[in-house]
Amino acid sequence: MVGPVRGTSGYHLLRVLEVRPEEGKSFEEVREELAAEFLAGERERRFRELEDRLSDLVYRDPTSLEPVAEELGLEIRTLGPFAREGGEGLASHPEVIAHAFSEPVLIDGQTSEPFAIEPGRVLALRVREHQPARVRPFEEVREQVEREWRADRREQPRARARREPCSPGCGRARVSRSSPPSSVPSSAARRSLGRFAATVDGRIVAEAFRLPRPGARPRLGLAALGDGRYALIAVTAARDADPAAASAEDRRAVREQLLAERAAADRQAFLQALKASLEIRIAEDRLAQL
Repeated sequence: MVGPVRGTSGYHLLRVLEVRPEEGKSFEEVREELAAEFLAGERERRFRELEDRLSDLVYRDPTSLEPVAEELGLEIRTLGPFAREGGEGLASHPEVIAHAFSEPVLIDGQTSEPFAIEPGRVLALRVREHQPARVRPFEEVREQVEREWRADRREQPRARARREPCSPGCGRARVSRSSPPSSVPSSAARRSLGRFAATVDGRIVAEAFRLPRPGARPRLGLAALGDGRYALIAVTAARDADPAAASAEDRRAVREQLLAERAAADRQAFLQALKASLEIRIAEDRLAQL
């Protein structure tokens, strides 16, 4: 019996009923686990340092990527050309499209602030060449107009089929009657896709995850691929991610993504506050001399 002991809520009498020996694992038993956690933490710390350094270099000189690539040992890659609808590979990513066509990047010719496109992958971009929209001579676009006209002719029966009511069993007959042989796919691919799948056209992935969850029947959708081409998508099953089954690498990737998003938001808020607190003067006469 020990006491009385004064606590925050009064006095207490303590009695020890049992003493249990300490239980735990030896260092050798947890060596690999500790090493993996240490390496993951070091990789994350180093990645954050490089990301912050990238942001500082871009902010210091937003007119060129060469000094950034030279100091950090990065490779400059060229995308495009692509329109506001996107293109292939990275050019289909919504964040890439949004930053490429933002006013500071497209109009002012500046480098975008670094942004994350997936966990552990951050990039900054600037527009090397921009071709403004213009009215092209008809002879220059004749082939494109013809292709689009043919595609529109092929699409009309499909659009009408979507609008018209269909009784059970009529779907197969309507497809065979309305679709020319050249528009029927000759092969199909069945695969399991994640939301950030990079091995499949981004427009197909976006359409697949836009569809509602499938029930007794698959959910169908069409992804426009350009030039009158479409991908017919059938979502047969949707599986939620299981946080408990996530590997240490997956957890690290999600943690990095959340940290990157929070760091980007904090950086943007800091820059906005900094601009609001400073008096900015534009020397019009000097700009005219450039």
